[in-house]
Amino acid sequence: MRIVKILFKSLLTLIILGAMSAFIARETLLILGSRQVTNSLSDLKNAYYKKSYLSKCMARGSEFVAGDIFAIAQLRFLSSTLYVTEILCGQFSIDPTVIDRQQLPPFVEKVPGSSGIIWGESRSGILLEIFGRRKAVGAEDEAIIDFSQDSPLGMSPISICAGYGFVCCQPESQHGAGEKLTQAIDCPKSCFSSCISRPIVLAFNTQPAMDKQTNTLVIDTSTPVTFSYVIDQGEAKSIVASLDYGDGAIDQFFAENLVTEHTYVCADNFCSYNVKLTAEDDRGILSAELPITAFTIIVRGDG
Repeated sequence: MRIVKILFKSLLTLIILGAMSAFIARETLLILGSRQVTNSLSDLKNAYYKKSYLSKCMARGSEFVAGDIFAIAQLRFLSSTLYVTEILCGQFSIDPTVIDRQQLPPFVEKVPGSSGIIWGESRSGILLEIFGRRKAVGAEDEAIIDFSQDSPLGMSPISICAGYGFVCCQPESQHGAGEKLTQAIDCPKSCFSSCISRPIVLAFNTQPAMDKQTNTLVIDTSTPVTFSYVIDQGEAKSIVASLDYGDGAIDQFFAENLVTEHTYVCADNFCSYNVKLTAEDDRGILSAELPITAFTIIVRGDG
């Protein structure tokens, strides 16, 4: 019994020491991350006020306005952990002068949403996080400040999608989920907080074969056309494939690959039908509209 008590006390002591060590490590890393960002802001501020960027801006063709060059100093994230401090030289903002490049300490990340800190009078800040613990840091009234994590973060630099903590979804194979950002410079139409896989039409063919260059099939009236498709349903449990023949008839199939037949009739000199294949999975996500998923059938009629 005595041995059991000793073992229990030893185990309890180890658990307490482990929890304390984890807490101290978390707080230490968060402080180090916050201090690193404030030091970077301080270096950026000094470079901005000392005008050390002037020669580089002038070399790129920036013009003096009222005896000075208009410039913006900012700390901009390229991912949740990597950031740069830089000076934007007036009209050449797409090619900034980089002051420094830094990586946050291990396990410390920027919370998604903001993309960095713009130095100036208006508030601009970020949230740092490690294992659920957060700390806000930023700048306001041309001074480095710490503020409540519940306070508005203010302005952010324009950055790439990953700089906001978001993801560029691939339109052909992914569907954007959650919040959408339209100001991301690399993928303004597909920058989301997360991406979900979508059904992909891998193949869609006919017999007689269509002309792949013009995406057109020409047949005579009453000629049966054989359609075949292959669809990758991805992470979904099931899919529904809808085949619109273009003449008012639509078939639905519950299979990833299938062969079916349809006959076209034209009473005029010729008729044109737009064929389209779409897939929808059990989550309600549709396949992307691609050149492979639609084509035109021209039917030579009896008219």
